[in-house]
Amino acid sequence: MFSACSSDDSGSNTNPETNFESTISISGVAFIPGGSSDVFGSPLVTSLTEGTNNGLTNVRTFHMIQTGAMGDIAAVKSLNINLLYPINQTSINGTYGFEYNENNPTADPYILGSYMQGMNMEAYAEGTITVTDLGNNKFKLVFNNVVTNGGKTITGSIEGTFELDTDDSE
Repeated sequence: MFSACSSDDSGSNTNPETNFESTISISGVAFIPGGSSDVFGSPLVTSLTEGTNNGLTNVRTFHMIQTGAMGDIAAVKSLNINLLYPINQTSINGTYGFEYNENNPTADPYILGSYMQGMNMEAYAEGTITVTDLGNNKFKLVFNNVVTNGGKTITGSIEGTFELDTDDSE
């Protein structure tokens, strides 16, 4: 298990409210959000957009960012999740796949998401993600053998406080 806290005693530009525990690995390599927060801000960000698709769907997004040395774009890695669910669904707790009903895409909840490294993006193709809302923007996300369309396998979980991005929220 990897633990991290984005605040430290060095006076760096970090958000002391963001802390998490991560066991996520991507094809066997540990994924630990954090790094050069001057560029990307918080390593864990969430937002909520209500009433999309003609008022029928809510979208909860999660972004987890791992940076490398300043200026090294190729070292930047991110996991991105867009959970789309019916507006009348009262809780986002559950396990979600990546398929949707083409005849009625607003009927059932599903996830769109991707893994990015540098400028290369690989969409999630197989597996599921379990989402648990622990309150006050604290979430647990479990990657259940998620496979990207590029063949990378993402496993493990992250639990922590996600900074609310109010620019995307309504």
